[in-house]
Amino acid sequence: MNENEFKDLIDDSPFAGSPVKPVMLEENASLKFRCHRNVKCWNACCSNIDIPLTPYDVLRLKKRLDMSSGDFLKQYSIPFEMDKDGMPGIKLNPVEGGTACQFMTPEGCGVY
Repeated sequence: MNENEFKDLIDDSPFAGSPVKPVMLEENASLKFRCHRNVKCWNACCSNIDIPLTPYDVLRLKKRLDMSSGDFLKQYSIPFEMDKDGMPGIKLNPVEGGTACQFMTPEGCGVY
């Protein structure tokens, strides 16, 4: 993406009023982001989740929730096929009957 395409993308952004100002990153740049109430998309990403979990994610979340890996997997994850060959994976289970993250609260993420 060149600089003009990036500028056009920003100008057409649905979050134009957000205090977060996008910048084009160089190849070796690191990404820093802090989610807070003043970000126009506050909690939007947690309202419609499809979050695959790595083994490290499971370890951190089960420790945060003070539960066993097995109990965490039963309560908070669902299996899925990661590719056309049936590679198994797990992802975070949304709230029952919805698409929101189970850990989303009005104050933000309840486990982050």
